[in-house]
Amino acid sequence: ENDGFIDSINKVINENVLSNDDKGLIYNATQMIERNKLQTDKEINKEKTRLNSLRDTLYMQFAQLNSVISRYESMSDYLTKQFENIGKIGK
Repeated sequence: ENDGFIDSINKVINENVLSNDDKGLIYNATQMIERNKLQTDKEINKEKTRLNSLRDTLYMQFAQLNSVISRYESMSDYLTKQFENIGKIGK
């Protein structure tokens, strides 16, 4: 009789826990993990794309700002020299 009980338990475990179809708990858990992994991978790739785009935009803005600062520095140097020359004329 123990063999019948053990066989029944073994059958229930095999059919409901270890089964490789949609009835098995391990199979279902594995499938859920795989779906979650795929979704997470998609979200990671989407975020990487967004961050790369943001980085590119920031690099471009930095380059533009750096160019503007350079022009203002040149203008400052020019005006400083002009004011120095004006000061020399009056003496």
